[in-house]
Amino acid sequence: MAVTRARDRLYVCGFDGGTKPKEDNWYDLIKHSVGKSPDSDNIIRLESDQKRPISLKDTVSKPETVPLPSWAFSPAPLEPVPPRPLSPSREPLTDTDISSPLSPGQALALERGKFIHALLQYLPSIPRDRWPAVISKLRPDGIDVPDNLGTLLCSENFAPLFGKDSLAEVPVVGVWKDQVISGQIDRLIVRKNEVWIVDFKTNHFVPDSPKAVSEAYKNQLKAYRGLISQIFSDKVIRTYLLWTENLNLMEIRDED
Repeated sequence: MAVTRARDRLYVCGFDGGTKPKEDNWYDLIKHSVGKSPDSDNIIRLESDQKRPISLKDTVSKPETVPLPSWAFSPAPLEPVPPRPLSPSREPLTDTDISSPLSPGQALALERGKFIHALLQYLPSIPRDRWPAVISKLRPDGIDVPDNLGTLLCSENFAPLFGKDSLAEVPVVGVWKDQVISGQIDRLIVRKNEVWIVDFKTNHFVPDSPKAVSEAYKNQLKAYRGLISQIFSDKVIRTYLLWTENLNLMEIRDED
C-alpha cells in the first residue's frame, strides 16, 4: 500500500469480519499513527489547505477521429459449415417406407425399433436371469419381444458385437466433407487392426444384397466411417448393417 502517492485525497477504510484481526495490522497502524480522535460519525479526518492553485482549464481532450477500416463496410463471409449439424441416422424415409410416420402402423414400427435398440444396448451387460425384468420395464404396450433376440445375443457368430471390445450407442460429432455431422453409432468394436461400425436395422424388409440397400443407409455409414477414420487413422474402418429381422450381418463397402 502506498499512502504517500495520494494527490488530493486519501481514504483509509477497514473491515472487521467474523474473526478478530491480527495485532499490528495495516489499518490499526495507520489509525494509531494519525494521533487524532474520531469525529461524532466515527471518522478521523485530516485536512490541510490547498497549497497549489487549482487549474480551471478544461483538460478533457477531444477524441481523435479515426476512419473505419474497409472491412467494416463489407458483408460478413458465409460460414464454412452450416450451423445445424446433420444427423445421418435421421435421413428422410426411403421409397420402401412409403407410409406416413404419423400413421398408426409407422408409429408402432418406430416404437418397435427403439425398443429393440434399447434391448441390444442394455441386455449384453446384464446377467441373463435379469433379462425378463429389464424387458418388461422397457417394452411398450403392444410390442412383443423378437423371437430371435436370444439367438442374436448369445450366438458365437455375433459374440464380437457384444464383447468387451465393443461400445454401445457411441455419440459422434465432427466435420466430414465440409459438413457438420452429429450421430450415434449403435455398436463400435475396436479391434487390433480394425474398427467395426455396426448399425442395427429393425425393418421387416431386408435387402438381399448390399447393392439393394437404401442410399440413405449407405450415406449414414459413409459419414460414420469418415468421422471414425479421423480418430483411428491407423486402423481399417469397416461398416456393417445388422438386420435384426433375419440376423443378417451385412458389410457395406464404399463400392456397394
